[in-house]
Amino acid sequence: MLAHLTYRCNKKSLREYFWENYDKGKWHEWSDKIKTDEYFEDKPRDIWWKVYEIHDIADPIIKELGLEEMNVSPRFSYQFANTRLPTHVDIDNIVGLNMNLMDDQVPDIHLNNRPYFYECMLVDVGGIKHSVESVPYARLIFKLAIREPWDKIYKALENKGWIDPDLTMCINPNLKEYISIAPAKENELWHYLNHTQKNK
Repeated sequence: MLAHLTYRCNKKSLREYFWENYDKGKWHEWSDKIKTDEYFEDKPRDIWWKVYEIHDIADPIIKELGLEEMNVSPRFSYQFANTRLPTHVDIDNIVGLNMNLMDDQVPDIHLNNRPYFYECMLVDVGGIKHSVESVPYARLIFKLAIREPWDKIYKALENKGWIDPDLTMCINPNLKEYISIAPAKENELWHYLNHTQKNK
């Protein structure tokens, strides 16, 4: 499930902050807890650069979104051109709030093998299988990893007026009935993905 937001960040300011703090980041570390349909021994390295510990610039955005009372972990995510993140479900039942920081490119995320392009989007990456497919340009995303229930986050954003109702309902006609499938709660999807992982 995903929801498009009307919120627009200051891309230039966030990009400058990222590049000024680039050397404080590190390559993404793959967790053995990640559940994926393409679980593999040799996980891709040197394709996905993360910068954490950015609350000084992230906290005002989090507050403006109305999420300051929630468990939010902000980071910058830079994915190099011509690289692919395999199909997987994020650990800890994370809900992601992604903001595009590029002016000349619009990123996409594939949910259940279907691409969705976005500028600012809330997506249940902890409950839905997803991937980031290879494209000939780099992606720079400001991401909030939120460890809270989907409906709690959605309602907080809706109360602030940040949900784009037309665009969101157009691609999610059954949005109001959506309940996160939350693999972290060891439901059917969790068991399926865990079984798949063990047999790879």
